[in-house]
Amino acid sequence: GIVDFMATRGLQMRPSASSRWGSHDAKQILIKGATPFMTGGETEGATVAVDFFSALVMPTAYAFSSVHHIIPGCFPRTWKLQGSMDAILWTTLREHTDDDSFDADRQTVVFKIEPPARPAPRARRGGGDGSPPASPTKKPATPATGGDDEQLCEGVYRHFRLVNGGPNSSGTEELQVHGLEIYGNLMFVQPD
Repeated sequence: GIVDFMATRGLQMRPSASSRWGSHDAKQILIKGATPFMTGGETEGATVAVDFFSALVMPTAYAFSSVHHIIPGCFPRTWKLQGSMDAILWTTLREHTDDDSFDADRQTVVFKIEPPARPAPRARRGGGDGSPPASPTKKPATPATGGDDEQLCEGVYRHFRLVNGGPNSSGTEELQVHGLEIYGNLMFVQPD
């Protein structure tokens, strides 16, 4: 996966979380086989995230583990994976509601991400009097807001986050994650 590829090559990634439980460190989000990271018990909406800095990812799947050797059975049930270019505007890539994929026997699960749907091409029309079609007004394109060139960045993200959407299997709000992995196509960008 991309996290493993970047980690084994010393490339920069930054994990973060909206809160933490006890002495947990956000680095645990990305480490396989480690003690899992748990968010604090705030109400739904707790997040864990990773910033890939100069790497952009077109994701095809993701995986994570949810097991804790001291506090077993806090498996997520309702959550979503989101991607963003700027960590401000987020796109939901996959949403799970009452998902029982995690249990004592399945502690690491891989989830497929469907590619974004392509919009139908726009037809240009003349003025009805035989005049040529009007030139379309171009909007500036940005990865987050799109514009006429949005397909250039469609489905490509620098930031990813898991967002808790409700109680876990124990009925509490903690989001328990470790070994987060993203699969897909990786691109590196040169800073200006």
